[in-house]
Amino acid sequence: MSIPVGVKRDLRKADTSVSNAKTGVCDTTVSNAKSCVSNVGNAKSSVRNAKTGVSNAKSSVRNAKTGVSNSKTSVSNAKSSVRNAKTGVRNAKFRVRNAKSGVANAKTGVRNAKTGVSNAKTNVRNANTGVSDAKTSISNAKTDVSNAKTSVRNAKAG
Repeated sequence: MSIPVGVKRDLRKADTSVSNAKTGVCDTTVSNAKSCVSNVGNAKSSVRNAKTGVSNAKSSVRNAKTGVSNSKTSVSNAKSSVRNAKTGVRNAKFRVRNAKSGVANAKTGVRNAKTGVSNAKTNVRNANTGVSDAKTSISNAKTDVSNAKTSVRNAKAG
């Protein structure tokens, strides 16, 4: 992983501060005493700044790691979303297939019902024919009875 620009900048500041602290070491001549005290103060400030720079660099690294972790989580979530979408499409296809089967079954049911109605009509026609035949048989039987009575009367008369 490359070092982020902000971290590089903080590290450069820290290096500069340490360098300034090193050059702040005094010689012991009286004429340099005032500037020596000033340089020691500057050195202390430079060390503080260097520590702050290192602390900032560490924070930047931590933030970068958090960013990477968040990015990985986002990628994982995106993959899950894609998987869920694929599952949804698969389920939708199943539903469409099932609906088509249902329509086909309904059509078959309608055809069967029409056949049933046609068969029922045929049965009614056949029943009506049977009734008509029965009426004819009854009429023929009545005629036979009448003829038999006539034959008996004629036999008695004869």
